[in-house]
Amino acid sequence: MFLAGIQFFFLDPRLNHSGMTMFASMVNSYRNSLEEMEGQMEEKDFKRIEELFLNFSGEFDQKLERQAAVFQGQLESQSKDFKNWIGTERESFQHKLDLVVEGQQMVVEKLEETRTELKAEIAKVDQRVTGVGADLAAHRRDTEAHRKG
Repeated sequence: MFLAGIQFFFLDPRLNHSGMTMFASMVNSYRNSLEEMEGQMEEKDFKRIEELFLNFSGEFDQKLERQAAVFQGQLESQSKDFKNWIGTERESFQHKLDLVVEGQQMVVEKLEETRTELKAEIAKVDQRVTGVGADLAAHRRDTEAHRKG
């Protein structure tokens, strides 16, 4: 089970390939040596294997720590790149939003200008209607005066 776990760990493509190869060859070498000596091993042999394994596990821990440091550096670099990208996108969005606001302000100004012009035109039409109304009232009085007379 232990060897299967180690082999799975080193199949991770993010890890250094030469380290995986070296570790896998050492594990296979130890496994082959153990299989050849099966039945011929004494207590001192087991202790020697345990010593080798403990020594190698220290090397493995160091390699794992180096890989973790590399991964942390890459993560920090990608995080910085992502923050820069987000900043750029925010600036781009803000620029587009500013253009929309400017366009809306122009529409409001044009609408206000049109409103002012319409008020002036309505005032002129109102004067004309008032004038026509006065003329019509005068004409009507004149027409009524002719009928009575």
